[in-house]
Amino acid sequence: IKCQNIGQKLPESTCAHGIALVVRNLAHVPANRSYWSTVQLRTVADYAHADQYRSYEVISEPAVRSNILACLVEIERSTAEALSGVTPNLLLWGELTAAQFLLVLGDLTTWSLTRFEPVRCWSAAEELTPTEIQEGHGLVGRTGRMSGSNYGEHQSMRSLCDVAHPKVRGAALWTAHALMATCHTAASDRRSGKTAQDRQHALLTRAAPASRRWLAVRQAQWPRDYCRNRWIDVEAIDTNCRQGPPLDTNC
Repeated sequence: IKCQNIGQKLPESTCAHGIALVVRNLAHVPANRSYWSTVQLRTVADYAHADQYRSYEVISEPAVRSNILACLVEIERSTAEALSGVTPNLLLWGELTAAQFLLVLGDLTTWSLTRFEPVRCWSAAEELTPTEIQEGHGLVGRTGRMSGSNYGEHQSMRSLCDVAHPKVRGAALWTAHALMATCHTAASDRRSGKTAQDRQHALLTRAAPASRRWLAVRQAQWPRDYCRNRWIDVEAIDTNCRQGPPLDTNC
């Protein structure tokens, strides 16, 4: 996908997002290894269907599946528009240019896909609740516990460009939607909140301290007004933890 913008050049690193679920036009396939076509996706028999085997014994919530799909389509569409230079919806995403939206999205998806712990574990994106796994079957998912040493030589981070599995990419964008969007309805077994700041606090206080430190460094590169109006201070979480951490957080 070539970045066609209005007035400014998009960073090269933001031009390879691709589309989370389906490449709608094969002429616009991103020039990297993490692409797939509609035909390839439909070879997976359970792609568009809920988990008929009910792998997790939780109460069925069909509305959660509809909400996950709606959120993925929403952030997918906004990403595609931003790659074409279209300014994101102010009410939905806050005051960001196309390039800034892709910068924040790239940082958040990289944060959510990277294992910052030295042991094998789920990434933040893949740490899904039973309801999310059951109702998001075929849309969001995970592959296996990993550590940073599994990424390969000279690689310590994992971005969307490094992940071809559509369910894992979907999980990363589902997480990014929760952190960025004005309106986001989480699954009933996901501790969340009404505002983006509530969701940010709920996710980040459970995250590894190393991951918060990395995201705090990246947050310093985001637009100042955007951070003040739409985000919590990530760096301040560890300061508050040292003063007296809540019992149910990972401070």
